Amino acid sequence: MVDRVLVFTLAGQRFALPASAVRECLPLPRLQRRPGQPPAVAGFFSFGTTTLPVLDLGRLLGLRQHVALLEAEGLYRHLLRLDGATLLVDRATGFADATQAPADALPDPWQHGCVSRRVMAEGEPAMLLDPERILQQDERERLHALTEAARRRAGAWNPGPAHDAAG
Repeated sequence: MVDRVLVFTLAGQRFALPASAVRECLPLPRLQRRPGQPPAVAGFFSFGTTTLPVLDLGRLLGLRQHVALLEAEGLYRHLLRLDGATLLVDRATGFADATQAPADALPDPWQHGCVSRRVMAEGEPAMLLDPERILQQDERERLHALTEAARRRAGAWNPGPAHDAAG
């Protein structure tokens, strides 16, 4: 079976997501951090008329201990926009056809179910993530609440209807 995937790197490892799950691949914009933000949330950014949260996938998967978003570090990093989540990865390398990798066990950190299987993409193995298992339901709910708070805060800075200066 051949699947179309987006291959990316994260903390020196190769991963993939089903191509059908990836809405867009974006360069890393300037992210805004909010007070009380959980460590797995890298920040928020304006996308058109909305505010979107960005999840540090390395932090979520336990591959990174801190969020490092210095200008030089973010220069070549990418955002993968999925339905319901925007993921910060080290670098998206491109779309590829993927086939089932040899049946070797997944490494211990991935046995929690986020990685569905190993695939061969561009002649090298990658761990295929299941986009539905990246966040648990309670994490989705917390992220939604944080996003709504960020939108309200951003809305407080947007100009409203024109006011008559004479009052």
